[in-house]
Amino acid sequence: MRVFIIIAFFLLIGFMHSNAQSDVIRDNEIWMGIQLDKDISKKWSTAFTVNLRRDNDFGQYKQTYYQLGLEREISKNISALLGYRFVAKSEEKNNNNRLYTDWSFEKKLKPFAVDLRIRLQYDSETPKLFENGELLLREKIGFEYKKKKKSKLIPYAGTEFFLDLLNEWDLDKYRLYVGIKYELFKNQKINAKYVFQEANNKESDQTNIFSIEYSTKIGKKKKKKDATKVD
Repeated sequence: MRVFIIIAFFLLIGFMHSNAQSDVIRDNEIWMGIQLDKDISKKWSTAFTVNLRRDNDFGQYKQTYYQLGLEREISKNISALLGYRFVAKSEEKNNNNRLYTDWSFEKKLKPFAVDLRIRLQYDSETPKLFENGELLLREKIGFEYKKKKKSKLIPYAGTEFFLDLLNEWDLDKYRLYVGIKYELFKNQKINAKYVFQEANNKESDQTNIFSIEYSTKIGKKKKKKDATKVD
């Protein structure tokens, strides 16, 4: 539980620091998503996600994305994923596309589970896939607290860094997050989290993100990592 107290402390410090800076652009966003998971075989699985996002203190439509991911379990603690995302934005902005690949590693340190995810992603700035793109390397580490083997309520926390590979590996932005996962029924979960984001790009400098996602699984129950969750 100490990890979550430490993460919450840093989130509070970041929030207080942001309020002390008068020239910082701030915003609040809400993300709402639905995810459908399906096991194809013992080693292969897929997930389809729809996610709606609103910004400008929740009052303005930002985007809706449609995402499909295909995951392969390499070993008990390692998995790889290939995904595609289509992003539908408001009329004033161009729709865009995302291609990405993930490598996820998990280690259990009871009562914690530690997840490390490395993502290479390419985002197009126009409807054309390979025009005016952005190439990012994302490094994410997360901690889950699971005291009981079959706990329905699982708190988690973590951080993620975004490096711009086309701009001398500059730090594009970073995120700190805390959240909970709750099992409603068998193979149905709610995932709620708060994210503090600080960016160096053209959007808001600092953003408070409130995210909620419902996920359900088709087929036999199989343990897997959350490599395709909302982010």
